Amino acid sequence: MDPEHNMMPLMDRWKDYDHLAFEERCYEYDNAECYQNNNIEEQGDNESNQNPQRRKRKRKAHKKAALGNKVQRNYINGRLNNVDMNNIQGATKVVGGYIQVDLVLVFALFDRSASHSFIFANLVKTIERVKCPTRKPLLVQTPMGEIQADQVCSNINLVISKENFTVNLIVLESLNIPLVLGNGWLCAHKEVIYATLWKIFLTAPSGKRIEYQGGPLLPEEAYPC
Repeated sequence: MDPEHNMMPLMDRWKDYDHLAFEERCYEYDNAECYQNNNIEEQGDNESNQNPQRRKRKRKAHKKAALGNKVQRNYINGRLNNVDMNNIQGATKVVGGYIQVDLVLVFALFDRSASHSFIFANLVKTIERVKCPTRKPLLVQTPMGEIQADQVCSNINLVISKENFTVNLIVLESLNIPLVLGNGWLCAHKEVIYATLWKIFLTAPSGKRIEYQGGPLLPEEAYPC
């Protein structure tokens, strides 16, 4: 690599990779909630020409139904496409490598497709952290089927490229990856992934923009040029 390239400011080097970046929307709702919100917008357009009293009754009924759905749903939907280090799904859209968790060096997967951040139960024992119950159980859709999780480890310390981070992690017993950092955490740290270069940019709590270099998850010939 050109030595002058290494001397370039980090932000300029980041721009060099713009055409390789993998971007995905930061989602806040599950599919059912998004579908419901879209219906509200469509109804608003159709109701503009209706009788005001009828429109008011329909809106009241809709609010009542929406409230009823919220009361009845006593769980949270989750998604995790990668549960096995030896079978990474969408490997050209994720980055993996070793980071420090508390005082232990472990493999972590930076995966935008994961709805939450997850930790393998055995790693919780290794770092001797306390597990607390979640406010609601999480029903996680995985390639192995639906898994229920109801424990969380809060304020876990991470060190990535010599910068300190914290994360809340959902505990999973059936996970063959020590740590998965999911969509919410990645969005909060303004991540940009260049999976074909095994590279990710993050903004640390200190405000510093960092570059983390991971490693290949597939044979090199499997990555597009």
